[in-house]
Amino acid sequence: MKKIYQITDDKERLKFMNYRFFQANGYNEINLKELGYTLVAKTDLEEMEIIFRESNTGNVNGCITLIAEGMHSLSVSDIIIDQDEQSWFCDSIGFTKVKTL
Repeated sequence: MKKIYQITDDKERLKFMNYRFFQANGYNEINLKELGYTLVAKTDLEEMEIIFRESNTGNVNGCITLIAEGMHSLSVSDIIIDQDEQSWFCDSIGFTKVKTL
């Protein structure tokens, strides 16, 4: 099961910013709670690109279970945490493995 996190409280103005921007502003480790991330959905889909596509085509196959109201399509700055607790940042191109707290 993969968990999808999105910034819902954008105090730091980081929503939709790429990982290079996060790093340039001192966020080499991402504290989900401190930066306003919320668990918005879960999925059993295996591949990140398929999760991205499903999210961005309206979840027509019902493969993503919404947990929070207002989840937007998977976008830059969103984080997926996989079943091994590894975190993946949805970046400008592809996904970047990151450390989350």
